[in-house]
Amino acid sequence: MRSEYTLGRGAYAISRAVSGGSFEAFEAVPNETEGQLTIVTIRGALYCRASAHGDSYEAITARFAEACQGPAPVIALRIDSPGGTLDGLSDCLASMRSKAKAHNKRIHAYVEGA
Repeated sequence: MRSEYTLGRGAYAISRAVSGGSFEAFEAVPNETEGQLTIVTIRGALYCRASAHGDSYEAITARFAEACQGPAPVIALRIDSPGGTLDGLSDCLASMRSKAKAHNKRIHAYVEGA
C-alpha cells in the first residue's frame, strides 16, 4: 500500500500513517447559553466552506443563526483563530448583522490569546 499520493506537478498528499496521525479532523464547538448570553465559539483557521483543518464561515453563520433563535438577548463571539481566507467573510458578517438586527440581539466579541 502506498503512503503518499501524487496530485500532479509535484504536489503530494500524505496519508495519516506517514504523518504519524498528528492531525485530527476539526470539530466545531456547539453554542453555549449561560443566562442572558449565548456564546458562539469560533476557533482554528477560517475557511469559506467546511474543512478538516478549521472552522468555516458557513458553519459560523449557521451557529450564529441558531443563537439568534434562542431567548438570550446577547450573543458573544468567542474567537480563538489565527485568521483565514477572506472568501466568504463578507457574506458571513452581513448575515450575522442582518440576523442580529431581525432578532433584536446585541453582539459582543472576545478574542482569546490577544
